[in-house]
Amino acid sequence: MGKSVKVLNKGAGKNRFVFQSFTQRLAGINVNVYRRLGETNATPTGADSFFHQELLLWQELNLAADFNSLVSEVTRYVQTLPQLLHHKDKVAQALLTRLKLTAILSLEPVLALIAALARDLRDEFLPYVPSVLGAYGRLLEEGGERETELVEQLFASTCYLFKFLRKSLCLQIPLVLRCTYGLRVLHKRPEIRRFAC
Repeated sequence: MGKSVKVLNKGAGKNRFVFQSFTQRLAGINVNVYRRLGETNATPTGADSFFHQELLLWQELNLAADFNSLVSEVTRYVQTLPQLLHHKDKVAQALLTRLKLTAILSLEPVLALIAALARDLRDEFLPYVPSVLGAYGRLLEEGGERETELVEQLFASTCYLFKFLRKSLCLQIPLVLRCTYGLRVLHKRPEIRRFAC
């Protein structure tokens, strides 16, 4: 774990890039979604759902093969919010099957789409929370814990889920505690346990 990686220097100093250890990169992770959002729109701009808006954005930004197959699979189901509500099981299943380390280039948009789906579905997303959080835990156990960018994206997505579902999840505290138990208590890395708490 003593391996250093060259990263962009965010602190003071004249060097543009600096070498940081894994621990230093983990310490620099910021998952505060309340300060990062900027202006929050109550309705999606230019699309009928937040999911469709996010899909259009990531379709321009990410051209990974796994993400392109996801786009072709779900596009016909997400043109409108009523259509998304009707096909929510298919869309959620398509997203969950893409949560694997072999498709690491597609994980950031998939995590953003899961958060957007939670934002659109609200209470109807609750049945998917255990499987989503379980898939996040499996990603970390399979080696994702060594990728600091992935750790940050996973916990930012989790924070967005909790933010968009906070009213419903407050009534389901035992469910939340059960779903996050593996990350909060059982995970071998103390940094992951700290983020999960």
